[in-house]
Amino acid sequence: MTKASLFYKRNYTNGYQEKVQYYLNKYDLALLDEDIELMKKFRMKLNYFMGKQEDYLRNKYYELVKEKLAKADKAANK
Repeated sequence: MTKASLFYKRNYTNGYQEKVQYYLNKYDLALLDEDIELMKKFRMKLNYFMGKQEDYLRNKYYELVKEKLAKADKAANK
């Protein structure tokens, strides 16, 4: 990664849940206004960030399980 890309990289403490919620609210407003183009735009954003959230959660739980298995192995080897 370049220095600039590291500078702009965001760290989300709750994954991408805030982004999902933001675009879900935007989608709801577009739905109320019956703006098809905005609905399409926000649906694309939702699909993107929901995929990112799924990846985030999958990695988070993978790391937790890996850590617990390591602790169990260490305890078993004592």
